[in-house]
Amino acid sequence: MDILEFSRKNKRDVQMTTLKKRWARIEGVLKETYLSKDVPVLDDSWQDKVMRDVRRLGPLNKEMAFFPQFELLVWRLAPAVGILIVSMAAAMIGYDFSPQYDVAQVFFSGPVEYTLASIIGI
Repeated sequence: MDILEFSRKNKRDVQMTTLKKRWARIEGVLKETYLSKDVPVLDDSWQDKVMRDVRRLGPLNKEMAFFPQFELLVWRLAPAVGILIVSMAAAMIGYDFSPQYDVAQVFFSGPVEYTLASIIGI
């Protein structure tokens, strides 16, 4: 290692140590400032005061667009639609989809001429 390399390395180490010292000094000042500030004293009614201020603000957007109103309507109707779907599914489980014997006999047993004559009224 020659003298030039040693001086560069030494200079870099000195710069790093001074940066670390500066950073530690800044950190110490910030910690001291943070710890020295006064803690605000809050009474029991601070929540009421905050909520009163929030109520005073009112709604941010007085006119709602179409889609937020539509979404609100959909979510209000969702429970009723769910109950309707469940009740219709329960009713369909008990319903028989196969034709009864009598219904099948009415549709399939009569001759075509009789059906046509009854329609025309002869």
